[in-house]
Amino acid sequence: MTRKTAGNSRLLALVALLTAVAGCDTNSTRKPGTQFSTPVIPTAIQITISSDRSSIRAGTTTSALITWSAIFLPQGTPVPNGTLASVSTSLGSLNSLGGGTSAEIEMFGGTASVRLFAPTTGTGTARVRVEIDGVVAVVEITITSPAAPPTPAPTASDLTLIVSPTSFLEAGTFPVELDVRVIVHGSDGQPLDNAPVNLITELGTFTITGGSVVGTDSDGEVNDTLEISTEQFAAWPPDDDAFVVTAVLGVAGGTRTDTATVTIIRADDPPVAFSLTLTILPDATLDRDSATDPQTATLQALVLDQYNDPFVGQLVTFSTDLGSLDFFNDTTDGDGLASVVLSVTQAALDGFASSSFEVNAFIPADPVNSQTIIISGTPDAELVPTNVTLFSDVNFIEDDSDTFAEVLNLTGLVTDQNGDPLDDVVVTFSSTFGTPAPLTDDTGDVNPGEAESVLTLADAAVTAFIPNSFTVTATITTPGGTDSSSLVINIIRPPQADFAFSGTSGTKVVNFDDNSTGGPTAWAWDFDNSTTVESTVQNPTFNYGTSGFACAAAVGCSATLTVTNAAGFSTVTKFVPLPLP
Repeated sequence: MTRKTAGNSRLLALVALLTAVAGCDTNSTRKPGTQFSTPVIPTAIQITISSDRSSIRAGTTTSALITWSAIFLPQGTPVPNGTLASVSTSLGSLNSLGGGTSAEIEMFGGTASVRLFAPTTGTGTARVRVEIDGVVAVVEITITSPAAPPTPAPTASDLTLIVSPTSFLEAGTFPVELDVRVIVHGSDGQPLDNAPVNLITELGTFTITGGSVVGTDSDGEVNDTLEISTEQFAAWPPDDDAFVVTAVLGVAGGTRTDTATVTIIRADDPPVAFSLTLTILPDATLDRDSATDPQTATLQALVLDQYNDPFVGQLVTFSTDLGSLDFFNDTTDGDGLASVVLSVTQAALDGFASSSFEVNAFIPADPVNSQTIIISGTPDAELVPTNVTLFSDVNFIEDDSDTFAEVLNLTGLVTDQNGDPLDDVVVTFSSTFGTPAPLTDDTGDVNPGEAESVLTLADAAVTAFIPNSFTVTATITTPGGTDSSSLVINIIRPPQADFAFSGTSGTKVVNFDDNSTGGPTAWAWDFDNSTTVESTVQNPTFNYGTSGFACAAAVGCSATLTVTNAAGFSTVTKFVPLPLP
């Protein structure tokens, strides 16, 4: 669990201890066959960091599990239990929705983890930074917009390979069976159906696909079992303690792959965390009609090593689909047990439509552990629409002739009284300029809680439209009446160039003042109309007397100003008599 302490003094103490014993004879009790050697003094720390998600969506309750490990170099031993890791994120929050952006987390068994939650609004790249004694590791997670418009006919974009468990015992029961799961997402971020996937393994046989290319199901997944027989394992090199499983995704223009390493735990290996069993105490049932508010349950994880003995000091990460946890992490005690408390309020139960939900516990060696909690009784509150939020892929359009029309993709996100996306709600779209199509759309046809419409504006109509902005609106009907959300869309028009000049009579030093309209963002001054830009300052001063211009020695020069913005440019030329009258 997360705690704040004074610092990582344990690391310095360990280095000092190893330095003190280096070269000294030590009598110790050790297993037969163990060789005693002079300890290697650690000289550096190496941090390895990863995330179970490459992206999470803003405005939702989804989160990414960030896991890291730290070892001493060159010997590769884990940092001591209790080592502090300073964790921060540039976007989103750590451990809870709307929580802080930094935390101090104690490490156990050389590993630790934290959950990154997306912000309510805002998109970009969340850089999660882990620092231990000045050594830094960073992982990046993309925060996507809830208004991301669907991409027609998405193509395969990425795949994730999950093998569970990630290790097995040399002295265990054969055949060994490992669950293999491949998840494929399309370019729209959604699970992709019928994407070609090929599974490859260095050891064992796939019992379902047989290693042939197969298509993903409607959930974007391929599920298989990797079976290792006694004969196959006997032929594996006895000094090779791991093998690799690979998933290959065939897409246009090349392939994408993901790999997972499976570790073979030998009979003489030291104890490691090997398996986890999740139990719900006192039982796995909550009652909607209970007078107790909130209702609580204890999530207890038992972690065993490869010898079926309790494993001490293993960090366990917990999560729940409903309610809240008093802590997201806990460390196993002397009995190999770690636990957190789940709390679920009566309001949450009444607003939850399903009759069950899942709680989960996770350790790196055994990542798939969940239990189902049953909810008895009937919900008191029907899920109803309460809020709509309008999004657009652009917040301005340009009055120009570069395109045939300006197109705005509009999305109305509808949420219920619990703040969750709600499907099958009619959203009405309107605009003070142009007409969205369709005018109404039901939520959930493409993405949960989302309705879509498109506003197309011909360039000629934009030019003829006098105001420099217009308003688009999404409206829904709620139990209390209506709720609406609006956006103001600005129109950027080409500027109109104009300027004035002044100065002392009888001199050739001229002050130029920009009087252009339409919001120019760049200025180009040609003081003798020679097509050469002499200044890009908005309001320059120019000395014609030292310019060497031929016109400056005559009766005067023609000065030209060109102004530009995102929608276009404009030019004006005026005669400047010299010397000034």
